[in-house]
Amino acid sequence: TKQEGPIADIAYDYHELTNGNVTATLINPSTGITITNNHGSDTYVFTENGSFTFEFEDHNGVKGTATATVTWIDKEAPIAHVEYDINSLTNQSVTATVVFEEENIIVENNGGQTSYTFDKNGTFTFICKDAAGNETKAVAEVTWIDKTAPITSIEYSTLEETKDSVTATLISNKDIIILNNNGLNTYTFTENGTFEFQYRDQAGNTGSILAKVDWITPSENPNPP
Repeated sequence: TKQEGPIADIAYDYHELTNGNVTATLINPSTGITITNNHGSDTYVFTENGSFTFEFEDHNGVKGTATATVTWIDKEAPIAHVEYDINSLTNQSVTATVVFEEENIIVENNGGQTSYTFDKNGTFTFICKDAAGNETKAVAEVTWIDKTAPITSIEYSTLEETKDSVTATLISNKDIIILNNNGLNTYTFTENGTFEFQYRDQAGNTGSILAKVDWITPSENPNPP
């Protein structure tokens, strides 16, 4: 009859998802054995997932094998990116949310929250870790919050006493939309008076400014009665 070969079990120093190495040890041989590969060592260190077969023989030279397999090593950092609820110029707060391409990722800062709200321009770094312990960082940066109203002034076509019309022009330190006056930034006075420009900038900040002319003198009646 054919003699059955020796057998042995495999033990692992770590059984859960990890970003470290895993050591497999040959244990519980059915008889006295000599390991014929792996430099005679009964341990094998996995630095990545895979299999390794221990080869051995008993005192009679009968061969046996035992295969160690590791599938729970993960040394790749999670992939994360940031999304924003508002992506264009605004005078509102902007919420940044970190999004992952795999499950079971935790945020280690920010109270564990995946969202961060910017009340003003700036940056925030999410520190994230996967179940194996690999860490990655995702930087949120907001540069498009503008809560400052435009700075405006009025220029006049003349400041001298005149019998002619006077044109008032609205000047702003940034792009604005005129909400009245048919969208025009000029207003022509044919007589003394006031006119209020109303405007809004690209971020939604609103304001108004008053143009006033009191230096138009009425023409003398060319045909007195």
